[in-house]
Amino acid sequence: LGRREGLAARSVANFDRVPVFFPEQRDFFLEGAGQFEFGVVRGEGASEIKLYHSRRIGLSDAGRAIPIVAGAKMAGKVGDKYTVGLLSVQTAATGSQPGSNYGVVRVRRNILARSSVGLFTTNRQANARDYNRVVGLDTNLALLRHFTLTGVAARSFTDRTTREQTFAGLGAAWNSDLLNAGFDYYRVGDDFRTDLGFLERVGVTKYGPYMTVSPRPKTGPVRQFSAGVRLDHFRRNADNTLETEVYHFNTDIAFQNGSGLRFTPHRRFEDLRRPFRLPRGVIVPPGRYDWWYFPTTYRFNPARMVTGSVQYRVEPGYFGPGGMRQTWSLNPVVRLNQHVSARVDYLLNRVQLPGGTPVNVHVTNSRLDVSFNRQWLTSTMFQYSNSSELVGVNFRLRYRYGPNHDLFVVLNSVGTDPEPRRQVDRSVTIKLTRSFDF
Repeated sequence: LGRREGLAARSVANFDRVPVFFPEQRDFFLEGAGQFEFGVVRGEGASEIKLYHSRRIGLSDAGRAIPIVAGAKMAGKVGDKYTVGLLSVQTAATGSQPGSNYGVVRVRRNILARSSVGLFTTNRQANARDYNRVVGLDTNLALLRHFTLTGVAARSFTDRTTREQTFAGLGAAWNSDLLNAGFDYYRVGDDFRTDLGFLERVGVTKYGPYMTVSPRPKTGPVRQFSAGVRLDHFRRNADNTLETEVYHFNTDIAFQNGSGLRFTPHRRFEDLRRPFRLPRGVIVPPGRYDWWYFPTTYRFNPARMVTGSVQYRVEPGYFGPGGMRQTWSLNPVVRLNQHVSARVDYLLNRVQLPGGTPVNVHVTNSRLDVSFNRQWLTSTMFQYSNSSELVGVNFRLRYRYGPNHDLFVVLNSVGTDPEPRRQVDRSVTIKLTRSFDF
């Protein structure tokens, strides 16, 4: 359960003050994952909040794997109206950290034509004085064809914590092909905690109005044109002061041939009360900062043999006058035929704070997929980041010896850079799966 029989997680360099969201990759947790969805708030490109995020199971806060002893999961429908999900996983003790039991219970009932209400609870417990529990309810009301209302309320219970441990969120959205508009709100208590979830921030209240108009021209090379604006406004609960504010101005052109062009100016404000550490040891001092940044992305026709995307982002005034951040992102994809495909994701960040020295951060994630036939398939991933000074290689061989019967052999190697290279982790994993019909 603890290792995916696939590729390693993508290497990233985090230039934001909030943690990066990594999606789940392990098949055991991915199967029936939709039955366990609750308390999800999505931001730009990733989740801001997930009250249950299975990737927290079997992984420490520092990103190190924790062995999983055993796990069981049941998910499905009960009758025509109820959906139930049950999960229990036991992890092993590692060093001074005791093993913990992770449990999730999810019950949802369908109401009206396309609506639902639900209850959920999560629990992590190592012993009587080391636990974290979250209980709550949520609702999704499809009142009209394009109009929905969502709501969630939850409370956490953590050992030796008695202060504010509540979370509440509301959302209203009109979503049609022409118009996507709405308003998001949530409030996270100062001591709200979910050991089985993902939280970008605590102790804040967010207001998020947005609107996008997407007309479709009747003739010409443009399939659909989109223009919109969104505001992300975060205030501290303790003193009601502004912590972060981001204005998003989005322009997206989708062409008839499948390619696309996207230009998204942003205006950002940050109030730092503590020093903020960027990759490569760059320190941003406390202060109030605001600046513009301008990402531009071109997506190539996905039907071509060579496709992918390219992006350039420039941020003059990055964390102060004289600061500058530039980002180049190259993502070529090559499909030679139905048996061989390759992808390279290369990201270069060039960062200079006011009065500082420019620092370059390189991140590369490359993948090669080769299928010799329907039975024998291989995938290889190479990862490099000069920020973490790690080089990683992951190779997977998959043999399908029958319908829904698979044998996986995975080789994983992670080492430090530069030379002399010190091996950090090397592993071989063999997994055999077989399905039975009753």
